[in-house]
Amino acid sequence: MSRPLRIQSSRSLAPGLEDIQFAVCASFGLDRKGLLSSRRGMSNDARNVAIYLARRLSGQTLAAIGAAFGLENYSSVVCRMEQRIGKDRSLRRKVEAIERRIL
Repeated sequence: MSRPLRIQSSRSLAPGLEDIQFAVCASFGLDRKGLLSSRRGMSNDARNVAIYLARRLSGQTLAAIGAAFGLENYSSVVCRMEQRIGKDRSLRRKVEAIERRIL
């Protein structure tokens, strides 16, 4: 009798948060500190893209993603990025390029 084939879960195959952060940093020309920084009233597109991709690709919970990026209100970032990507063709192409690099 042969052993049953073990298939890995999709979460174990998904890119990690560090992989996503590294790819976004490389694409935007930032270090990790620049990616994670936030200033009140200033948008950090690189961080927003990383959070969006983390939610889309990593399989992590919103709470885990928020903790990795030092955020408390992270779901609004994902919603905002979905809207911006739908309207901004340049941003959409950049996000798609980063996604291809990660996968």
